[in-house]
Amino acid sequence: EKLGDVEMDVLVTGSAGMGLCERFGLPFIQEVIASAEVVRQFYPQVKTLIDIGGEDAKMIFFKDADAGMPDIRMNGSCAGGTGAFIDEMSSLLNVPVADLDALASKHTMIYPMASRCGVFAKTDLQNLLSRDIPREDISASVFHAVVLQTLATLARGYTPKPLILFCGGPLTFLPALKKSFMEVLRLEADDVLDVDNAQLLPAIGAALVTLTESSTKQTFTLTALMEQLNTVQVHATANQNRLPALFNDQEDYQ
Repeated sequence: EKLGDVEMDVLVTGSAGMGLCERFGLPFIQEVIASAEVVRQFYPQVKTLIDIGGEDAKMIFFKDADAGMPDIRMNGSCAGGTGAFIDEMSSLLNVPVADLDALASKHTMIYPMASRCGVFAKTDLQNLLSRDIPREDISASVFHAVVLQTLATLARGYTPKPLILFCGGPLTFLPALKKSFMEVLRLEADDVLDVDNAQLLPAIGAALVTLTESSTKQTFTLTALMEQLNTVQVHATANQNRLPALFNDQEDYQ
């Protein structure tokens, strides 16, 4: 209504983005590459980027401009130590994720907890609950476990150097998780760069790439893009290659 049927460049990123791009014929950029582009253009003083997402964790070690490409590391297919792991632990504690952060900020003790796998973490968490350990301490222990898992999986002996940029939803919306990283890494406030919209860093990077690299983007009018992404196509594609329903109707189900 405000802009009219303008042309726009489209580039999709994120964990779910690749399937979306394959389904609708859109261009894709890997989210770590997109995040690195933001640092390269806007925050060249950053030496380490730590990104906790919903399903994966990333760490990028930036070198001097003449030292070559940054060292980019990303976890595998397991969601241990990511936002999904935190969601699972909060549901076991029967508190919303936001309340988990508020609880953790009041902790007095950290307890060891497995974070490699949610199954083992559940066992540790249930054990702590059965011993009547305060939920404040359990919440902080969950965040501490995430930090150790991220560093063990991605840092692999390399110490993250300041200036450090934290991004991704969990690190943006859960200050206690960020504080836990700072405590484990022994960081001061001046060692961390706070930026606006840190949860959107990959999206901002995708937009920056469309401005500089014409080969990785596609241009659409708004109406053409809406037509390409219409809900009929979404449902038709979602129902392809599916197994038949287990039951034909309610009577069959009964």
